[in-house]
Amino acid sequence: MNNIASEFFSLESIDGREEISQKFHSRYEALLTDMNDYIAGSGYGDKLYVNPSLLASAVVDYFADIKRLKALHNVEHVNSIKVVSYTSYWLLKRKPIQLRDVDEKLIYANERFVFSYIMDFLNKDEQKQEDDNIYLCRKKGMDTFKEMLFYFLKYRCSEPLSIEMAITSFFAGQIYQEDREDLSGKLSSKYKYTAVNTQKIPSPCFRRGINL
Repeated sequence: MNNIASEFFSLESIDGREEISQKFHSRYEALLTDMNDYIAGSGYGDKLYVNPSLLASAVVDYFADIKRLKALHNVEHVNSIKVVSYTSYWLLKRKPIQLRDVDEKLIYANERFVFSYIMDFLNKDEQKQEDDNIYLCRKKGMDTFKEMLFYFLKYRCSEPLSIEMAITSFFAGQIYQEDREDLSGKLSSKYKYTAVNTQKIPSPCFRRGINL
């Protein structure tokens, strides 16, 4: 793994600390496990696989960006939204989930993985009691948000800041949910598209299995 990573970036130079190598391996192994679980749960284990070089490249690019962010803002740590945003962006760019054979219905395998990765982060506090009206309101709004997010990941994601804004906007929307107001109907129809321990973001959907 050190050989793979060093072809793209010197691990020690990312933030000047020796423990960066351990951080790299921890992040790499966590993502590799999630991706393999995702592929196994999808039912397409015979058609998809994780390319280790592309995944290593995505992780190294993530750490390089985070190093620049820390230097720019003179901070020691970044928040969990940035962790998820920059990780997601580089997974989309490097596309470590690869096809063994051409199959049109699997061409967005990486986008679907990232979509699940982000949704797991957003829904980490979803287990709470709600009355039926609030639940239906939240579900309708969430379904609309999911459609928009997946479309965005497939066709519109050009930088990590845009993912960060989408996640931040989601949390901002929770303010309106507290007032039991459903804003999904106010979205223009053209936007209704059809279909921290930062080492590892909890990923319940990978255990459940997600259909590709």
